[in-house]
Parts: sequence; structure tokens; C-alpha cells
Amino acid sequence: GGFYNADANYGKALRQTARRWKEAIRKGRNVFVKEGGPSEFTADVIRRVYDEYGWLDFNPKCQVTVVQHSNWNEGATTTSALNYVKRNSNYVRISDANKYLKVVGDNTFINRFKRRASRSKFGKFWDAAFDFYPSFFSGKSKGDPVIDASDSGEL
Repeated sequence: GGFYNADANYGKALRQTARRWKEAIRKGRNVFVKEGGPSEFTADVIRRVYDEYGWLDFNPKCQVTVVQHSNWNEGATTTSALNYVKRNSNYVRISDANKYLKVVGDNTFINRFKRRASRSKFGKFWDAAFDFYPSFFSGKSKGDPVIDASDSGEL
């Protein structure tokens, strides 16, 4: 596993992600993408894996499933990238999770969420996220504090 920061180094993140996909596909596994934003990166990874494997050895329509939860994500994706991902993967569009998994301004809920997340199996990772974005969760930024779990809607 791991987190690849495409904002900091797009090329490196693209190479690392494509390598991971190729390893999985080589072992006969499928790739599942929980699309948490626009789809340009996913399109680029599919292209890279496809270019390196060729169409005889890699069938992204069968081996890659992309689950998208957001009208905003689709709208923020270039038409060409979105069409490419839809054509070259098993593209699954679910209900817009922003409607039911995004909480704004409810400090009671947000504080309860932080306590539960910190005590969970992945508590140290949640704590790292809370430390990395302290104003986002504490309300010290512009506007209301926000918990946006919409990117987990695909789960």
C-alpha cells in the first residue's frame, strides 16, 4: 500500500501506481479504484499500463473497476479523461455521497467523529490527518469546520 502524492510529484505517483496495478494484474488480480476526485490521474494510469502491456495482455474493461461517487468529481474531470475512463474500465457510478457523507459546521458531530476515529484500528493514521489539517477539523479556518467522508461512499 501507500500514499502517492501526485500533487507533489505527478510523474512519480503515476509510475508507482502503474507499477502496483501491473503487479496485481500479473498475479491475475483485478484493480478497484475508489475515485475520490477528478479522473485524470486514473485515465493516465490506465493509459500507462495499457501502453506497457498492450491490448493482448491487458483488458482494462475487465480488469479495472472504477467507482465514482460525485457529480463534482465528474464535472471537474476533462471530458476526454472522463470518456477515456468510462470506455476503458468497468465504470460504476453510485449516488452522490456528498449528499449524505459531508457534515459542515456541526462541532458536536465532528468532535465525536475525531474521538472515535482516534480510537479505531487506524487511529494513528487519523491522528496524522487531524494534525496535518488542524484548522480544517477544528474550525480555525475560514468558514465552518467540515468532515467530508464523501470519498468513502464507494466503500
